[in-house]
Amino acid sequence: MTTRQTTISIIGGGPAGLIAALYLARLPDVRIVVYEKQTQDAYTATPCAEGISARTLLKLETDTGFCSTPFIVQSIAGIRVIFPNSTYCVYHEPGATLNRDTWQRALALYATEQGIEIVYNARIQNIEDLDSDYIIGADGPASRVRAAMNQKVEMAPACQYRMVLNRPVDYFEFYFHPMFHQSGRDRAGYGWVFPRDDVCNVGVKGTYRVLAHFLETFHITGTIIEKSAAPIPINGSVFENGRTFLIGDAGGMPNPLTFGGLSPIIHCADYLFQAIGGQPGMYTRLIKNHHFYPPYWAQKRHLFYNHDLMNRLGTIYNQLSIYPPSFKLISRTLRHPGLLLPNLRLVRHLRRIKRVSW
Repeated sequence: MTTRQTTISIIGGGPAGLIAALYLARLPDVRIVVYEKQTQDAYTATPCAEGISARTLLKLETDTGFCSTPFIVQSIAGIRVIFPNSTYCVYHEPGATLNRDTWQRALALYATEQGIEIVYNARIQNIEDLDSDYIIGADGPASRVRAAMNQKVEMAPACQYRMVLNRPVDYFEFYFHPMFHQSGRDRAGYGWVFPRDDVCNVGVKGTYRVLAHFLETFHITGTIIEKSAAPIPINGSVFENGRTFLIGDAGGMPNPLTFGGLSPIIHCADYLFQAIGGQPGMYTRLIKNHHFYPPYWAQKRHLFYNHDLMNRLGTIYNQLSIYPPSFKLISRTLRHPGLLLPNLRLVRHLRRIKRVSW
């Protein structure tokens, strides 16, 4: 008696689709086809800050065998958080910036070596036409799969310069300031500087006008060599419907506080592997149980975007490491008992947000 082969169609051949394919390829007796709308000759990555933790890259390699090391442009010592009053603190954890284009093309090549089929120049108009046991929507912000599921996400504008700065940068830099806030529900926002060898990715949540304000406010100067902008889909809450699943931008999975998207892709691809063939709702339960559920973080915005509190904490933390915590940090914190409770709340979620967003 022969075992029937399971067929999986993945719509979208970006990082979300390719990484999902690599995780699902570990399933027994499975045929995976990735449909990518770009032609193979013009296959490129979408704009991205390109930062990710070494820990998350190691997970990808351990689980799938794909090594990202050749595509690391610069290794990073950790994160520097700059508060609205220009004080700062440091969170030490190794990370890296990637050459997103070559990394993505290498993912595609590795996927084909694992027996995954990639069909380029493929535009799927109707997912019901696909003869598959499972369909994975990894088709980006304007996902047709998500539309077929009658689901919606929120779009956060973001733009970025690639710049040669007039100073060295050796950490991922995150800048908090009221300028990044918008009216309405979406109250999260920040600016970033990610070193990338001889250039930096410098961007903001918001428009180019906000980006110009950001550069002026924090005295970030240099030569602009490239511009890019793209909407970031956030606050997705529905990731499955029967045998159809969403991952990455298609599902609005980028963290609504940090907009980090690569870490959710890698972890949620693992949850997808665990959920395929399992009980209905298992994929969503795994996402929620491991704190990758965007609405959870949308409810925690007040912890990270209270700028008066941020300034007071920045005065305490200034020029110190908050991870690992130093004796001086603990001593300064104990001298401000009124800030002890909000500080503990923030630190409790800081380690969690770091894990789920980069």
